Amino acid sequence: MPFGRRVTDAARGERREMLRLEPRKDSEQRVWSVGTTGLFVLACLYTLRTAREFLLPLVIGIMLYFLLVPLVRRLKRAGLPEAAGASVVVLSLIMVVGVGAYALSWPASTWMARAPDGMRRSPDETRRRPYLRIARRRRRTGSRGE
Repeated sequence: MPFGRRVTDAARGERREMLRLEPRKDSEQRVWSVGTTGLFVLACLYTLRTAREFLLPLVIGIMLYFLLVPLVRRLKRAGLPEAAGASVVVLSLIMVVGVGAYALSWPASTWMARAPDGMRRSPDETRRRPYLRIARRRRRTGSRGE
């Protein structure tokens, strides 16, 4: 019995097993090379990249679950049924995201209104920033670089 348990000498009728630690002699030993390990790691990374459309929402959902379950439990201890507590937590989360988006809408709209003025720069700045030179040339010719 290679690499397993073997029966050792024991008293009459007693069977004692001992873990055998010597390597197998009757078969080949497995050798893991660096190349095999590297290919395995690359295959795992490729599989994760391919499955990201499925895995990303799953991971985000699991993280939100672990983040919000203590709040639901606290509401349950306060006397609110679990379903109602979950509804309160989810609606609160939606409200926080909505208020955050509303609060950022005004600064974003003013930034977008000022963006065209930022493209009209002095020639000194366009020498330092070639992308502005390209934008100015496109405006003059009316082409989009297609």
